[in-house]
Amino acid sequence: MPLDREARAREGADPIIALAIVSHPNLDPPVRVAANGEDVESNGETFFGWPWQLKRPDEGEDAANEAEVTIDNIDPAIVTALIGSIVKPEITIQLILASSPDDVEQELASFKLTDIRFDGLWIKGTLSLPDLRVAPVCCKSFTPSVTPGVF
Repeated sequence: MPLDREARAREGADPIIALAIVSHPNLDPPVRVAANGEDVESNGETFFGWPWQLKRPDEGEDAANEAEVTIDNIDPAIVTALIGSIVKPEITIQLILASSPDDVEQELASFKLTDIRFDGLWIKGTLSLPDLRVAPVCCKSFTPSVTPGVF
């Protein structure tokens, strides 16, 4: 069952809470937010109840390694830090159960936030991972001068 449907099905019993950690050299400490609207203590860190949404990436062979995140623009310091730097912020998403906030059920780590857009109400961006399908497998070229035995 996809996680969003599972979360809705479990909402009454033990809801799943999505946490986000936004890391950037201009943000010290990192911004930690919880999507449930209430402050959450998880693994010794406070995640502030700050509205945000995640549109999860599509699944399948041809799917892009991208998701979209929307965070309410409550603090102008975040926009200033993100827009004023060439370094892309990194976002980690953690899913926890409300009854056991120190146990991370699923973690989506090391996403880069690109294509940042904002207005007075929200900040949106694309979360992406490097596409390993187009990365070179080997750093060497096999040519007759380098590997004559192959030819």
